[in-house]
Amino acid sequence: MSWSTALKNRQRIRAQLEGGEGIAVMFSDIRGFSSFTAREGDDAASRLSQRHVRLLRDRIVQGGGVLIKTLGDGIMAAFAHPDEAVGTAIDVQRAIRIENQSAQGDVDIDVGIGLSFGTPVMMDGDLIGHAVNLAQRISSEAKGGQILASSAVRERYQAANELNAIPVGQRTLRGIGSESLYEILWLREIARVTDRDDLMTLILTERDTVVLEPAKTLHDVSSPTQDKGRKRLLSRRGRSTPDHIREAIALEREHPIDQMGISLRGEDLAVQLAGTEFVLRGVEPENAARFIAAFNRARDGRIAAD
Repeated sequence: MSWSTALKNRQRIRAQLEGGEGIAVMFSDIRGFSSFTAREGDDAASRLSQRHVRLLRDRIVQGGGVLIKTLGDGIMAAFAHPDEAVGTAIDVQRAIRIENQSAQGDVDIDVGIGLSFGTPVMMDGDLIGHAVNLAQRISSEAKGGQILASSAVRERYQAANELNAIPVGQRTLRGIGSESLYEILWLREIARVTDRDDLMTLILTERDTVVLEPAKTLHDVSSPTQDKGRKRLLSRRGRSTPDHIREAIALEREHPIDQMGISLRGEDLAVQLAGTEFVLRGVEPENAARFIAAFNRARDGRIAAD
């Protein structure tokens, strides 16, 4: 992408801010970066960070935005309009999906994206203000593979376009307070199911695959509180240890349905995958039943086709 295009994008964003008009802010955050760095070392972490930037940089500029700065485990970008930010976020998640499917020997990149809208202050090419803080906090709420947006982004995007988004409810964001958030749906999905504590979402796609979206806290192994949270979700043959938790979280994010087993046990959804069993605790029974029915129809159809 040419330097002149990036400059034009920056000038447009600056002009809007100077005129008192709002812009969209995007944060993209690599999941599990700290634990990956501790486990694999600084060189491996640097390579992962560079892959992330490579995947995002040109797409941000092509989408009409500006890469404001890189943060090691994430990036911050700005766009003149929420349409551009949403479109770029979707493009990024799709590119990461392709990258993870095609990468050989490289660890998957797992990214959560947060979008906000407001009038931050531009200083020496950087941005500061509430919209920046909000986008960063929203990105921390996003699961791996998820795009979350503020209500202001949703309202302004839908003013001109039809946006496929679902409300995820009120979230208490550190240092900000309660905010209504919306998930931007970018996968061609058939059904989804989530546990009571919103720690893991399973998405059945039209490709006859299931995508795993784990919460950010499930990637971190340093906090006993977060480790306890994992144990509420994950187990293996009746046991629950940090090693088994890490093994489940380390699974690839997308799997063919014929390599999985799913069953409802009361209010828990048990998933068998790659020698590991993990359980979504306290799923909504009717939603879980719909998910299982759709999963079984897709698997039966795939087996019949084979």
